[in-house]
Amino acid sequence: MSSATHDEPFLTDDMHGTHVVETADGTDLCVDLDARTVTTFATPPSPLRRRTREQVDLVLLATCRVGEPMVLLLDLDIPGVWFTRRTTEPVARILPTTSRTRLERAR
Repeated sequence: MSSATHDEPFLTDDMHGTHVVETADGTDLCVDLDARTVTTFATPPSPLRRRTREQVDLVLLATCRVGEPMVLLLDLDIPGVWFTRRTTEPVARILPTTSRTRLERAR
C-alpha cells in the first residue's frame, strides 16, 4: 500500500477526509469534510487579506472541481445570517492530507 498522495479532480460534500484546495490566485483552503470546517491560508501572490487562518464552519460544499471556481456555503457565526456563499478563484489542485499539521509545516 502506497503512502503517496495523489491529486484529486474534484470534491463533493458527501466525501470524507481533509483536503488542501489550491486556487489559481495562490490561496490554500484546508477543507475538512469530517469536522465540517474550512481554514484559509493566503500565500503570495494571493490578494486575500481577511479571515486568513480563521477556521469557519462548512455548511455545504456546493462545487469543487479542478479548473472551476469552488463554491462554499459557510457559517460565519453572524447573528441572523444562516450562511454566507463564498466563491473562490478557479481551483488549481486538490490534495488529500491526513492532518492540518502537514499544511502548517509547509508554511
